Amino acid sequence: KVNHPHGLENENFGTAIAFDKYVDANNPSVETRNMIVGSEKASTMLGVLFDKETDEASADYNTATTTFDADGTRFVDRKTQSGSVYAYELLGAYNETISNPAKMVYSQQFKSTNLNELDRFGSAVAYNHNRVLIGARTDTGTKTNSGSVYEFNNNALASGWPALRSEADR
Repeated sequence: KVNHPHGLENENFGTAIAFDKYVDANNPSVETRNMIVGSEKASTMLGVLFDKETDEASADYNTATTTFDADGTRFVDRKTQSGSVYAYELLGAYNETISNPAKMVYSQQFKSTNLNELDRFGSAVAYNHNRVLIGARTDTGTKTNSGSVYEFNNNALASGWPALRSEADR
């Protein structure tokens, strides 16, 4: 059983699932066994920045300069039903047996690069080796509820999946 990494209600975790097992033909010891799980009604929580530095030349660009209660108080902006997708990796157990099996472990959250409420990012997912495609059926990229597909690539097979681009009206 694989659970939602944050365990929030009504997020439709498991709406879309894609699994990929990749083995490098030139080097069979290189393999990945990953799963991508969509949660199209997930509400994305974003940190709120105060007095945000907007000068791109500044070393503090895109960071906040106001501190509340020595960082004890946190503010969150909730994007209701924006959707989210989660990556899991199958990790082998030490001395793997039937009673000590390999486990799917949460590794990363994918978020839309154009985050808006009610986009339903994660309503569809496709996964092939180093590319993940994620559908947002009601994304308003160019027109109201026109939908979009987002592409994430991991050519280096690193631990992170940067967004390549978003394509509206596909």
